[in-house]
Amino acid sequence: MSAAAGLLDWRFAGLAVGALFLAKIAREELFSPLARVPGMRPALYSWLYLGVGLLNGTYLQKFLAMYERYGPIFRIDSETVAVCDPEAVLQIFGSPRYAKGSGYDAFSFHRENLFSTRDIDYHRRQKRLMSPVFSVTAIATMEPLVRKVGIDRVVEHVNAHAKAGTVFNIVGLLHRMSLDVIGEVAFGKSFDTLLEDFDGEAPQIIRWINNITALGIVFSRETIRRRRATENEQGDRPKDVLQRLIEARDPDSGNTLSEDQLIAESIIQLIGGTETTAYTLTWAIHLLLEHPHCMEQLVHELCQELPDRDEPAKHAQLSELPYLNAVLYETLRLRPPSPDGTQRVSPPGGVHICGYYIPEGYNIQAATHGVHHSTKIYGAAVESFKPERWIESSPEQIATMRQSFVSFSAGSRACIGRALAWMELRLTLATLVRRYAFHVPEGVENDMGQVFDFVLKPRGGKLRIAATLRAE
Repeated sequence: MSAAAGLLDWRFAGLAVGALFLAKIAREELFSPLARVPGMRPALYSWLYLGVGLLNGTYLQKFLAMYERYGPIFRIDSETVAVCDPEAVLQIFGSPRYAKGSGYDAFSFHRENLFSTRDIDYHRRQKRLMSPVFSVTAIATMEPLVRKVGIDRVVEHVNAHAKAGTVFNIVGLLHRMSLDVIGEVAFGKSFDTLLEDFDGEAPQIIRWINNITALGIVFSRETIRRRRATENEQGDRPKDVLQRLIEARDPDSGNTLSEDQLIAESIIQLIGGTETTAYTLTWAIHLLLEHPHCMEQLVHELCQELPDRDEPAKHAQLSELPYLNAVLYETLRLRPPSPDGTQRVSPPGGVHICGYYIPEGYNIQAATHGVHHSTKIYGAAVESFKPERWIESSPEQIATMRQSFVSFSAGSRACIGRALAWMELRLTLATLVRRYAFHVPEGVENDMGQVFDFVLKPRGGKLRIAATLRAE
C-alpha cells in the first residue's frame, strides 16, 4: 500500500469516527428524552465542565453556576439531570420508588451495606434490623465512650496549646477525634490517634481511603469473633454499636447479621462518620469566628447552662439548647457534607419533575443546595449565616425549615447514624466553646474556600487558630 493510500485510509477512518460522534450528539440533542431539559448544548459540554471542576477543586462552584443559569432542573450529562427544586427534592427523598443510582456501588466496601445498597427490599430488611441499634435511646448509652476517647482527649490537646500560646490546626484534632470515636463505637476499639505524637495534621488513616476495606477487616473481624466466642460468659458487655449489631435480630424473621455484613456496616460507619463530623465542627467554629456576635450569644447560653467551666457537659443538657442547636442547623444548612445531594434513579413508568418528563431509569441528582437556599423555606438572606432564623421565625416556619433540612438526607434512606452525629456535634462544640476563647492570630491565613471532595471541606485543608482558657 502506498503512503498516499494509507493516508487516505486514516482520513476516512477519522471522518467515520467524527461522523459517528456527531450523530451521537445529534441523537442526544434532538431525540433524547432529556433533550428538552435545560442545560449546556451539547450535553457533553456539561459533563466536561463539571469533570474539570472535580479535577481542579471547583466542582461545587461550577454546579452552583449551572443552577443559577438554568434553574431548578438541568442536565448534567445525557443520562443525568440535577434537581434543585425544594418540593421535588423532598418528594424524591421521601419516596422509596426512587432507588439509589449506580454511583453507590463504589461504597459497597467488603460487601453490600445499608448505605450502598440499591435493592429497596434489602434496604428495608437491613434497616428494620439495625434501626434499634441507632435509636436515640441506644446512642445515649454510648456518651461515656464518645467523651472518653474523643472529647476529653481533644480538651487535653487544646489545653496544652492554650497554656503554651501556640497556634494549632483544629481540623487535624477534630479528624482524629471523630476517627477515634467511630473506632470505639463501630469497631469495638479506638484507633487512639489522639494519643500519638503528631503535628496537627489529620492522621494517615484519613488518607488511606483506597485501602479502607482492608483496614476495616483488620480492626473488626477479630473483634467480632472474640465477642461471639464469649457470648455465654458472665460479665458486662460493651454498649457500643458493634455489640448491639452483633445482638440485633430481625423482629419478623429472627435473622442476625452475618460476619461479613457486620464488617461491611462497620466500614461504612467509619467512612460516613469521620470526615463529615470533623468538617461540620470545623465549619461551625469558622462561621462563629467570622460572626463574633453569634459566638457571644452561644457563649452566653452555654455559661447559663454550664456555670462551671470544667464540669463535663451532658448531652441531655445540650440537646434542647436553642442557640446551640440553631448554630449547628445553620452550619449544616450552609455547609452540608454533600451539597450536590444524592443520586437516585427515576422510577418505573417515569416521572414528571419541574415540568419535564424523566423516563424510567434515568439518573436524578437531588441537590441539597437547592432546598437549603430556598427563600420560600428559609426566608431572606439565605446566603448568610443567621442562626437566629431557627429561633425567631414563626413556629410554623421553623417546622417547615426542619422538615426541609436534608443534610442527613430524608425519608427511608436518611442517615441511620444521625443520632450519634448530633450527640458528637453538640458535646464537642459546647465543650470547646464553653472552655476556650478561640481566635485567628494576626498574620495567620486560612483558605476557607469551599471544595467538594467526597465531603465539603476548606480549600486549604486547615483552620489554624489559637485558644485561651475562659474565665470561670
